[in-house]
Amino acid sequence: LDHDNGVTGLAEVVGVAGDLNAVEDAYRPILGTGRTHRESERVRLDAGSAGITFLAPLAFAARFGQTPQDGGPHLAALSFRATSLDRVKDLLRGHGIGSALSAAGDRILVPPTQECRVSIEFVETRPVAVV
Repeated sequence: LDHDNGVTGLAEVVGVAGDLNAVEDAYRPILGTGRTHRESERVRLDAGSAGITFLAPLAFAARFGQTPQDGGPHLAALSFRATSLDRVKDLLRGHGIGSALSAAGDRILVPPTQECRVSIEFVETRPVAVV
């Protein structure tokens, strides 16, 4: 993937679920044993290069700074890997999205719009040193 904003791929798909046990029970038979990982406020699903994480509503609000929409389990955010957050920021500002950005440390967050209802997160990938 080679995009003007420096995105190199999908890092994570994030969902919200009030009943994380039900999410884990639903995905275990699909993904197989050992591919679902439960923590107190999240279930991580190993689904290839980009994992799927379902968060409890309060954990989602803490990470993304917004209350998720009501309803059953649903996808609520996409996280993209990028080579440079500065490059992402410049491109988004160039397209008029700059005022909505929230930059904190090693990520940029674009809040959901009425039309999209999905948060977009960009995380910077750091080159891995080869020894």
